[in-house]
Amino acid sequence: MLHLLSQISKGMEAFGALTVIRENFELFRPVFTPSMETYTWTRELLLEKLEAQYENEIGSNKRNNAINTYKSFLDFVDECFQNESTLIPAPILMKFLTGCETIPPVGLPADKMKIYFKHDCGLSPNGTACACLPTVSTCALYVKIPVHIQTEEQMMESFVSAMKKGSGFQLS
Repeated sequence: MLHLLSQISKGMEAFGALTVIRENFELFRPVFTPSMETYTWTRELLLEKLEAQYENEIGSNKRNNAINTYKSFLDFVDECFQNESTLIPAPILMKFLTGCETIPPVGLPADKMKIYFKHDCGLSPNGTACACLPTVSTCALYVKIPVHIQTEEQMMESFVSAMKKGSGFQLS
């Protein structure tokens, strides 16, 4: 490891960067030293990034269902960030939504996280009511939520189930 750091230092020195960094150490501190305060997700930051994608006409039943689902999602997000004993703590939720428990030092690949709504799920293969779950793309930064999820409790259950069926989210 020391050899690797030595090579990095030599490369930075060759381009004059090492001198600039040493002369402006405090300015560069956040770049080279992790600070949980700097990289911790907050509810406010997540809410700023969310962008609901309503694809139906204003006043239509489908749009109203999507709005209700989005409100339940926001209540669910509040629960994850404000209640330490929740089933899904905020860092685990953020790992599921973005792939990162903390804010990446270079930021996310997109300015907004789009929220899409899945309508008309239909019956499951065994003929029972739909049991589809929220899906995410951590690369394209979107969440797709079935509109039959209409309460905070249903939202929590569906996200817990989705995380358990996925891998690497500490609930599976």
